Amino acid sequence: MLVLAGRIWAPRAAVIAGVMLLVAGTVVSGSTVVDGITGGWLRVALVGIPMTLVLYGAVGGELRHRWVPPRFLVQVGDASYSLYLVHVPVLSVVGIGLGMVALDPALPVRVPVLTFAALTAVGGGFAFYVLVEKPLIGLVHDWAPKPRRATGHQP
Repeated sequence: MLVLAGRIWAPRAAVIAGVMLLVAGTVVSGSTVVDGITGGWLRVALVGIPMTLVLYGAVGGELRHRWVPPRFLVQVGDASYSLYLVHVPVLSVVGIGLGMVALDPALPVRVPVLTFAALTAVGGGFAFYVLVEKPLIGLVHDWAPKPRRATGHQP
């Protein structure tokens, strides 16, 4: 709502703060501080709020400072629905696979494991986009009736 209302404040600071909070959330999630805390609110605090700041800052930067996003981020946007659809199943398979290997829950191991899991989920989402979503969009586009040109009506 802030961006739509034209109230864009410090987009660069919002992106930086969001990324820093994501890193801090990764560190905190591996500590004993969060033992016993369950439910969606922890995920909102550790992921939702930081990602909201990143998104707000990116959109605000585009609108206020005419930032041009890198091409790969535009492609991520194109594939976002596929990423949404497949990230949970992909992460489940990765989690099962990693569960077969005894991993040390210490932070030096956690960061590369989470990075691998995120990259695998994004890769799976892109594969789904290229192999399923784009062909289906093309198929529906070919089947859809073509719009007719309006003709002048003479009474």
